[in-house]
This record gives sequence, structure tokens and C-alpha cells, in this order.
Amino acid sequence: MLDCHICDGQYSPIGNYENVYICSWCDHIHRVYEGDNFAYHQDQYRKDSRFFRGDDEYNKDGSINSRFHEARKGIVSSRKERIKEILDREYTCFDIGAGAGTFLSEIKENVKEAHCNEVAPPLIQECERLGFKTYAGDFLKLDIPKTYDIVFAWHVLEHVEDIDAFKEKLLQMTNKYCVVEIPTLESMDSSVPKKRALQNPTNENWDGHVHYFSPLSLKKFFEKEFKIMKFEPGVQDPAILCVMEKR
Repeated sequence: MLDCHICDGQYSPIGNYENVYICSWCDHIHRVYEGDNFAYHQDQYRKDSRFFRGDDEYNKDGSINSRFHEARKGIVSSRKERIKEILDREYTCFDIGAGAGTFLSEIKENVKEAHCNEVAPPLIQECERLGFKTYAGDFLKLDIPKTYDIVFAWHVLEHVEDIDAFKEKLLQMTNKYCVVEIPTLESMDSSVPKKRALQNPTNENWDGHVHYFSPLSLKKFFEKEFKIMKFEPGVQDPAILCVMEKR
């Protein structure tokens, strides 16, 4: 038996999958990946994403083109609307796993300063082209010399193995607010009992997700260090949007 990352419960295997575990108390799900998870996200993850979205968002040299941003315009505008009450032209912000900087471009007129982090070279290049100070590499290993009024993590936490170290760094960097959105197996509004198994659970079909939070496990993970201001279905439902204020 393995100890749960979130609570005092223990994991047990899901079905016949040897690498997928669920906590019997908080329903947190952990997927064990035996490869180099950071290396996967630095290179292969975006290539796998292109299989689903197509190659028209990338130029022949591998750089990002405008269609990448256009395809995500609806998502980032909805995100801005959801968190508009904490935006302030006197605030600095940091976007962890910022993609190509599409969200920061959406809110840059509503904040004083916007910095970010990314791991994939084409995305780093695009963030820098858009004028954002970009810290390249593993977020947990970066030396970021300042703190920020708001820290964003849109669909990032589920990709991180050491979630405790991630939370500790959030606490160090955040002056006021933290916004986290994570995918879930089912919508928070669903009344259907959980029956949906993880898709592609083996290493051969890896999608980079090592954690699936339940509403209970996400609240329990953050509630000691942060006051939860908003907890609702996310923009990319099934997902949870959690807006928090540092205690």
C-alpha cells in the first residue's frame, strides 16, 4: 500500500492497472510514470498535443504562429472574466506553464507587470517574442528572485510529481492571490457516480498527468495555507477552478 499525497489515507490500485492508484478516503488519483517526466514535457508533450490539434498552429521551423493564439482566444477570455475581481493595474503576476503566452497577452493591460515560466523551446521563444520575461526550465528548480501579487497555474499541477514542493514554491512566490485550474475525471456538477476510468493509463500512452484531484483532495491540499475564495467548475470543464488568497 502507498500513502496518499493529500491525506492520511492509502492508495489502492484501480482495476487491473498496476500504475494507477486511488485514495479510498479523498479520491485523489496518482499515476506512476517510470520515465523522465520533465524531459517528456520539454519535448514530446507538445508534439503529442499537435496530433490532436494539427500542425497548422506551428510554422515549418517549429515556431508558433497566430493560429495557436486564435484557437485559445475563447478559453483565455473566459479565464480573464472568471478572475477579473483580483486583477489590478498595480499588481504583478506570474504564469506557471504559460504556454505561448496567450493568457498573459489577454490580461497584460490589467496588471502592472507579467512574467512567466515555460519548458518547451517553441513556447519559450513565443513568450519572449511577445515581450514577457520568461524563466525557462523546471519551475521547481528555478531561481526566481522576486515575488508576485498573483500567481497563475492553468492546467499545470496535474503534471507535477512533487506537488508538495510545488505548493511550497507557490507560497514563497505569492504575495496575495493564487489561481489554479486542474482537469478532473468528471464535472463538479455531475450527479453520476464515478465510473470513468483513466484514459491511456500506461506509459506507452502517456499524457503527462500524474495527479487527478477530486474536489475534496484539492480543497484539502490548499486550505491550510490559502483561503479559498472561489471553487467552481473550470473553464475547460471537466475541471476545477480554485481562486485563493494567501493566509
